[in-house]
Amino acid sequence: EVLISQQDVLDSITAIELVVQATSIELGIVDTGDRSSYIDFHASDGVDYNARIVRNIGVNGNLNIEQTGSGNIDVTNSGTGDINLIASASRFVQVNPNNADADFRVKGVADSGLIYADASTDRVGVGTVTPAHKLDVVGNTQVSGTLYAVAISNDTVGNLEISGTAGTQVIVN
Repeated sequence: EVLISQQDVLDSITAIELVVQATSIELGIVDTGDRSSYIDFHASDGVDYNARIVRNIGVNGNLNIEQTGSGNIDVTNSGTGDINLIASASRFVQVNPNNADADFRVKGVADSGLIYADASTDRVGVGTVTPAHKLDVVGNTQVSGTLYAVAISNDTVGNLEISGTAGTQVIVN
């Protein structure tokens, strides 16, 4: 069995920079070339890591927060401020950029399906977690402005059908 002291490891790694200050921890490599850097969090034995924050290669590399377990990744604010997702000008906030079968849900106080995007069916529900159409709204709906539709229909019992083709205008007052 070979034992290596912590000091031996630190002495052999002369290019790592670790700066701990009262308000920050900086971790990096003082060297040339691109590389990833990461912080691992270990919560159980025999696992490489349970959670990891990774800064990927390059000046414009992605910042990833990864988890190997089945628990949630929560962003919590117990104070009175907001939680903001901020993108600079000409950028956007994207959900599910890898086109995975991962649904997206916004819960209300009394409505667990206030907004629900079902990735497997490419449908969005408002007031439902089982949307039957591209946009499925359960509840009263108000449209301010013009509502454009190629066809509006209902089941055979509902008797509401408005159809039109290009150049045909159907007006219901």
